[in-house]
Amino acid sequence: MQQFLWAYVNPQSHTHGAWGMSSMKAVDDLKKGMTFARKLREWSCSFLADHNDIPINPYGKWNESILDRDTTLAQDIHLHLQGIGPFVKAMDLVDYMDMPEMRARSGHTK
Repeated sequence: MQQFLWAYVNPQSHTHGAWGMSSMKAVDDLKKGMTFARKLREWSCSFLADHNDIPINPYGKWNESILDRDTTLAQDIHLHLQGIGPFVKAMDLVDYMDMPEMRARSGHTK
């Protein structure tokens, strides 16, 4: 966002004053796509309207496993899979986690 806004306001930039072109230059420099350019413009408009509205990067937030948070869930899954026998397939785990009580316990809807 900073790179985009700098390209927009910098008098030496060849995209100075061109909103769309400045976002495209920033996106090109970052090797991103058209959707990211649109998001940059959206985030920038929000930021310009309210300087406290800064987008938060969720990087690293999704890396925690549900099994790390709930060790009893991990134990229950192990017991269930051991009860199936020596030949377990991935669909056995999917079916187990798709049961209504397991969905409620894990907090997932699907």
